[in-house]
Amino acid sequence: MKKLLTHFAGLALLVSALFVSSQLAAQGTHESGAQGLVLRLKSGGNNIDILSGNCGYGTTAASPAWGGTVGANFCAPIAWGYAANLDTFGCAALPAGSLTGKVALLRRGPVAAPCGFSLKALNAQNAGAIAVIIANHNQNATDNDCTVLGMTGGVEAAMVTIPAYSVCRTVADQIDAAIRLGGAEMCFLRPDVKLADIFLPTASKRTPVSQIPVDTLGFAAYLTNDAGTELIDMELKAEVLDVANGNAVLHSTSIVLPTFAAGITDSFVVISQGQYAPELPVGEYIVRYTTSNDGVNMVPDRKETKFYVTNNLFTKDDGATIAYQPSGAGSDYAVATMYTLNPKVTDKYSLKTVQFVHGTAAGGLPTADIEAFVYLFKVNDDVDFSVAGSFVRDAGFISPSFAWLGTAFYEAAAGAVNYADQSIDLIDINSPTGEFGVKLESGKRYVAAIQYTGNSRAVFHAFDEDAIIESAADGVHLPSTLVHWPSAAGAAPIWFTGGIGAGINGVLRVFIDLVTTTDENPLPEASLQIRPNPIVETLNLQVSLEEATDVTVTIADLTGRVITYEVREGFSNGLLTYQLPELASGTYFARIATKEGTLTKKFVVQK
Repeated sequence: MKKLLTHFAGLALLVSALFVSSQLAAQGTHESGAQGLVLRLKSGGNNIDILSGNCGYGTTAASPAWGGTVGANFCAPIAWGYAANLDTFGCAALPAGSLTGKVALLRRGPVAAPCGFSLKALNAQNAGAIAVIIANHNQNATDNDCTVLGMTGGVEAAMVTIPAYSVCRTVADQIDAAIRLGGAEMCFLRPDVKLADIFLPTASKRTPVSQIPVDTLGFAAYLTNDAGTELIDMELKAEVLDVANGNAVLHSTSIVLPTFAAGITDSFVVISQGQYAPELPVGEYIVRYTTSNDGVNMVPDRKETKFYVTNNLFTKDDGATIAYQPSGAGSDYAVATMYTLNPKVTDKYSLKTVQFVHGTAAGGLPTADIEAFVYLFKVNDDVDFSVAGSFVRDAGFISPSFAWLGTAFYEAAAGAVNYADQSIDLIDINSPTGEFGVKLESGKRYVAAIQYTGNSRAVFHAFDEDAIIESAADGVHLPSTLVHWPSAAGAAPIWFTGGIGAGINGVLRVFIDLVTTTDENPLPEASLQIRPNPIVETLNLQVSLEEATDVTVTIADLTGRVITYEVREGFSNGLLTYQLPELASGTYFARIATKEGTLTKKFVVQK
């Protein structure tokens, strides 16, 4: 994946704060600790491992870099800079030699800080400290017991040569208690097994609620053995946590490696695949990976990142953050995104509109002159992206692994601006009358693609660099983004199912419509009740069916454009609630569909 990334040229035009030069390696949010250390508090024969990230420790700011780094592992006594009951802000010079050979513990100070982080660290260094930890004790409303601060450097930063870290209040209280019990040691340790990269269980950072049942896949990580010895029965564990419920563990899975040899670097380890596909509600979630070993006092590692389930319909991005084009813009290229319609769907939908984001560099092709071809493909049933060679990637833009269903020719409007949302409606190529919209089949995989040719090869397509999604060949993840571009200078473009690198999701969204809002085979009137009606933003649907069955619930506007849909398996009776704060005042459709028929009713939003 990293090799593919080098084929893309830099984005010279900074349109807004969202867009950065694409000559930089894309930085996602998967690294929860830049220096990859474990801080181990040793007190009274007990060890408490403090890991980076929320409710743990934080590092100094990377730009400009300041503070020393930890080379070899070491332990040292930890002590307050003055004494536990005196001023420990560390803003004034500390007594000479008072911290010789020790790790200094200092307080952050109030919001209007009496001094900066780097001055505190320098004063501790001058008093003989070999490392410094700054405790976030501040009780301001924006912090909680788990808040971890990044530490910027001031004018003294260049003079600080010892490692400097911050800790949250929870950790600071643990250290303080250990000191008061008669003393403690703080160890700075590099994990024996390093988690180089971790992977989301979902196919994108922002997964629509309708896609969770079909896009939630598996767990895997890249591991490196830095212990210097072979490890026995080393465990890699992955957990999914529910942020809204106090990080409650929703799912836990692990694998034990009987042996893990010394010197192994970036070994790809799959914990599980295809085993975790819950219908998670809209919300914020954490996936956390940890390494451990029960038989050896192994230094663990932990990394975590967030993913979200959204009310979005079909979009794999969280907004454009970067843009790319093939090097030199000398070849046609295309970007594509894959979506799957739930196999349990009992209603009929058509895919009509494709939305995308792109722009051009200063002095290049005017934005208003951009042209592109937009396509919709259906992936053949026999294609298995996790099996090498299953997908035909080198037989032209319209791969034999696709069925071509829809197309459109896009011409930018006269007033088009860089990196604004652009949309186009697709024509069904199999319709004798050229109808807009392509009818979808339940359970099928669809690929929406935009191709830039001719002068428009110079266009930069937008991406979201926010999630670690490896190539489909890893056997764990389905492709979220595909690209069609040359693998080398002068080569013909071919399809890459790994996109342009791990963590890069293309901004290419699709919108679906109900094929009809008429109930051709209506269910009994009592099958669906809306209470109350009108609503403000909470829609309550009382569903009452004669027997349990698969039910598809659709919320749409009066044109039939789908706002959201979901599938309820084996459902008969109950109250379904939908939060729809994004809906403007007006009239909308609520609809249920089973194998027996449909029932559609209007509801009104009043704000």
